[in-house]
Amino acid sequence: PMNQPRTDAFSRSEEGRQISGGNAASVKANQRFPTLEKLATLAVLLTGLALTAFVFKLVSDTHYQRALDRFEQGATDGVNSLSATLRQHTNLILAMQGLFHASDYVSRTDFRKFVDTLDAGKLFPGTSGLSWNQLVYADEIAAFEAEVRSDDSLVEGGYPDFTVRPVVAGEDVMVVKYIEPMQGNENAFGFNSAANAARFSAVEEARDTGALTLSSPITLVQEKGSQKGYLMMLPTYRPVSPTTLSERRAAFNGLAVLVFRVGDLIEASRMPEFTYVQVNDVTGGVEPSVEQAIHISGQLQNDAEFLQATRNITIGNRSWVLMFQESLEQRGFGERWIEVVIACLGILVSLLAASLYGSLASSRERALAQAQTLTVGLHEANEELSRSNADLSQFAHVASHDLQTPVRNVISAVTLLEEHLGDDIDSETEEYLGFLRKSSDRMRTLVSDLLEYARLGRDAITFEPVELDSILNEVRETTSELCSSSGTQLQVGPLPRIVGDARQLQRVFENLVTNAIKYAEKDRPPRIVIEHRQAQQDTQQRHGSSTTDFIELTVSDNGQGIEETFRDTVFLPFRRLHRHDEIPGSGLGLGICKQIVERHGGSLSIESSSDQGTTFLITLPDRPHVHAST
Repeated sequence: PMNQPRTDAFSRSEEGRQISGGNAASVKANQRFPTLEKLATLAVLLTGLALTAFVFKLVSDTHYQRALDRFEQGATDGVNSLSATLRQHTNLILAMQGLFHASDYVSRTDFRKFVDTLDAGKLFPGTSGLSWNQLVYADEIAAFEAEVRSDDSLVEGGYPDFTVRPVVAGEDVMVVKYIEPMQGNENAFGFNSAANAARFSAVEEARDTGALTLSSPITLVQEKGSQKGYLMMLPTYRPVSPTTLSERRAAFNGLAVLVFRVGDLIEASRMPEFTYVQVNDVTGGVEPSVEQAIHISGQLQNDAEFLQATRNITIGNRSWVLMFQESLEQRGFGERWIEVVIACLGILVSLLAASLYGSLASSRERALAQAQTLTVGLHEANEELSRSNADLSQFAHVASHDLQTPVRNVISAVTLLEEHLGDDIDSETEEYLGFLRKSSDRMRTLVSDLLEYARLGRDAITFEPVELDSILNEVRETTSELCSSSGTQLQVGPLPRIVGDARQLQRVFENLVTNAIKYAEKDRPPRIVIEHRQAQQDTQQRHGSSTTDFIELTVSDNGQGIEETFRDTVFLPFRRLHRHDEIPGSGLGLGICKQIVERHGGSLSIESSSDQGTTFLITLPDRPHVHAST
């Protein structure tokens, strides 16, 4: 009796130290959990931001590549348009050569009628003038001038001031006798091309080859601006069709000439607009440069980000190089707004996912901490559990309202944008709006599934007699459209009455049926068979072993199957075996099924799987048919 109080005190002291030690361990666990929560939440956020950056970069690169493709195609279209215009000019000068070959003599009136009939100014844009240059020998120049001065077929009184210029004593001349239109080309009338080395070199080449020949780039005598021009020449012969060099030189009597200015020609070609266009004549291997350019339009891009392309073109005996530039700034926000939307949406989704995961992890860790502190005091555990449940309720409210509202707003914004654009929407914008809609629908599904997953752990289950046949009839109705569109055969054998929550059990079968359809093989229609069997299982209890009756339900399909290494992981949240763009889903369907079955006191597993399909085994206790709630 004397020692008893000391023993009690000693016992109480030991108990206190044990409780104190338990508290210390609990405190350490509580200190460790928040750190893990923060790290995991940060990892989710960083992963979301990394995916957002990847998608942003992918879309940005796609925009750039499409801009580059459009620019390259524009450069090709521009050169093709210029080539088509030059072919028109070639046909015109061939027709003019034919006029002089078909007649013994072409008068000034004949030449004008020819030009007016062709309506060259409209049908052959970019042409500055058409002329015929006659070869006049040195001793015949005076007589030639007199003939032209007295020609009053078009102008009353003729051309009394006409002279050949410039003239070098004793040398033959190649003089512009006819030119249309005369207005604006007065300075070319009577001009001697043989007096200019660059022009005469082209004259000799045309005479000796009989082929289409262009002069080197020159400043035209009628030029009042700064454009470079060309003379496109075809020789005329009398008699026509000489075959040898000596015959051509002997029969040569003039040139059919088409005059054009490079700037006018390019403008008439209607090539696409570019920030900068530069044209160089590179005949004879000349290197293209700004200083030697025959045409420049726009501003050369040196320090800004720009696209550049070069194209080659051959005209008669000349070779041109065209360089095109386009500033990337011209793409503007109209081209890049979708990137901004994707970035904003990605950041929003990342923040929501991190917040959601942090809330789930925080609730889970608090529950674990509560379990560790149960030995300290049941009252404190109940209070903490109440706070945890309150947090979960708050989370459910946030998930069902605050988290879904931004997603609904994005979907509404996409719908309004589609209605606003109407028929003006282009295929590229329609593609990206579809991407936004799919991403928003996926986020809405994810939030909804997460909400259901979180609620399953705390919502009460109402146990009551349930006819599984009735549940499967409901499943047939809810999945009828999906089964019809996929050609699914759903075969259900006679099923028993069990005790459970009808709404939750229906969700299990709906998930398994839709899962089987989603993972069906492409070359065969889905076939799903649902059956049951009675089973018994030995269970170990405190006072010995006993036998428990179970109902085993099997859901078999002929789909893709699941490899053995993944049979356990497929039930984990967010664990998927395929990319979302291959097979959509949140990755929570099988996890929800497993949680529901386990809350009914059963188990869900994969009984067998192969390349011919998968069989899910649902084991449920065969309870008496009574009403109960937990």
